[in-house]
Amino acid sequence: MDIEFNQGFIDYQYVKTLESHEDPFGKGWPRTFLLRCILYGFSSGASVMMAQSFSSLNAPLMVLFNKTSTDMFGLHDGGALLLSGATWIAMSGMVFSIAALIPLMDYFGRKFICVYIKFLFTSVGVALMIAAWALQNALFYLFGLTFVVVSAAILGLADPIFISEIAPKEHKGFFTASVLSFAGVFAGFCLILAREDIWGTPENWGRIAVLAEFLNIFVLMAGLFLPDSPGKCKESTISVFYAQHFRKFAGIFKAGNGTRKKIFLLMAMQIFLLANVNTIEISFPIPVYRDEGMVVNEVLAMILLNFIITIPISWFGPLAVDRLGKKRIVMMLLGFLICKTTLHFINGQLQFWGLSYLNAFLQRVIEGSGLPAITFVLATDILPPNFVVTAGQLAMMSSCSLLGLLASISPFTFGHFLPEYLICITLFSTGMAVLVLWLWRRVENEEEQPADQEPLLRKGSPPPEYSALT
Repeated sequence: MDIEFNQGFIDYQYVKTLESHEDPFGKGWPRTFLLRCILYGFSSGASVMMAQSFSSLNAPLMVLFNKTSTDMFGLHDGGALLLSGATWIAMSGMVFSIAALIPLMDYFGRKFICVYIKFLFTSVGVALMIAAWALQNALFYLFGLTFVVVSAAILGLADPIFISEIAPKEHKGFFTASVLSFAGVFAGFCLILAREDIWGTPENWGRIAVLAEFLNIFVLMAGLFLPDSPGKCKESTISVFYAQHFRKFAGIFKAGNGTRKKIFLLMAMQIFLLANVNTIEISFPIPVYRDEGMVVNEVLAMILLNFIITIPISWFGPLAVDRLGKKRIVMMLLGFLICKTTLHFINGQLQFWGLSYLNAFLQRVIEGSGLPAITFVLATDILPPNFVVTAGQLAMMSSCSLLGLLASISPFTFGHFLPEYLICITLFSTGMAVLVLWLWRRVENEEEQPADQEPLLRKGSPPPEYSALT
């Protein structure tokens, strides 16, 4: 679920074009603003951690899912099937949040979505997870997961815009990175609690959810003291607002041929980037590394260590977008994916802990750097301003839907054809990289075409009423 977390780093390029209030408090910039951002981000980690509960609680959740499949459906060892459904629900929740909730930031204002809706969705989602633990019924967990994934998506997609608009213009990247990094700190802290000798057992895992529910209270407390930007709810009804938004969304398909090519480029790039994040390692790292000879506690310790080491990348990762260039980043990410897959394939036979640590480090570098968010950066470079947000939404929705389907297959690969599945992901990503580079060349060639090669009067078009030269 780090996909939505990584999207937050679009602020470095995207939100710097938004209007920023130098003094939104009206009485000088308070010295406590950084502390408020840290508290807000730290408490927001409740939604991130519970959205990523697969990655730290694979074993106890599999026990819960197997029990539910046996008790309710009479399917012995049917936990993998339910786990597949849970993965699809999580990805669907992300698509819903992108399509439905994010546009409401313009209608109700930033704080309404980022603070109140996120607090509400996290509270309901975690409460359902606690009910799943208490009642030993995985169906409650499935519904709870949908809510917390939406909350985590709000953190990654909406909070960067919210924080960057209320932060001073010259420091908006720092404040946004601080919020997102401290949200990840709590998720890393929960990797300690998920150890089998602490709370990572079928009997005790729900205590982590109880702690997350308590921590979520501070989202509301910290968010109340942050300024807000007014929405447009007084200008029109919500039905009119959505009608206007979706008309704008549908306008993408009526755009010119050049604009459509650019949008197809964005969609292909987003699918490529999410494939590189490699959903199987994000959601199910414990079975992956257990096949390489590691036990659960060793896997959690390895992920936590790499998490701590790569925290600085949260701040410096966005700089790579400018320094390296977008095409070079595409090739670099493809190289990382090929390297990771090769290491998994080899280490399945060698079972050497050093190769596992190297693989986990490469995975964390990709996740924590924010590089998978360069789609919006490219959108601001090649698209007209009125197409940036809607095209970004379309790219994210299409990629999440497709990769959600791929991720739902993942639970069935463990112990059966995991190496072959990783190779298929790599081949798929390689094909998408070729498509991205091909579309990119087409777009660049059209933009570099001299203006005098364009016909002055297209066939079937009316003659101009006046000449711009007179």
